Amino acid sequence: MAGELGWARRHLLMRIHTALHVLCGVVWSEFAIPVTGGNTEPGSGRLDFLLESISVELGRRLEARINEELAAARPSSSSSSGLPWPTPTPPWSLPRRTRFRGRSTRCP
Repeated sequence: MAGELGWARRHLLMRIHTALHVLCGVVWSEFAIPVTGGNTEPGSGRLDFLLESISVELGRRLEARINEELAAARPSSSSSSGLPWPTPTPPWSLPRRTRFRGRSTRCP
């Protein structure tokens, strides 16, 4: 079997995937709330979080924090960075009864 990689599409997916990791990391650092779902498409994506409320102010706060993280120009790679979790217990390792509704995925 042979295949060909559609690089333009793949590159868009990689950029969105990385951006969603930044969003996930910011939400985790601000609220310690894991992502419960999401989707990526070339050029767009979404993550689901169980927040108590959503407001324009919250959107601005998250946007500012995300921009701070992007301005820090932290390295990004396709391999594990070996960095520790921000807390001793990552959310996906918690017993089922302590998780938020839905599934928890590895974040940040």
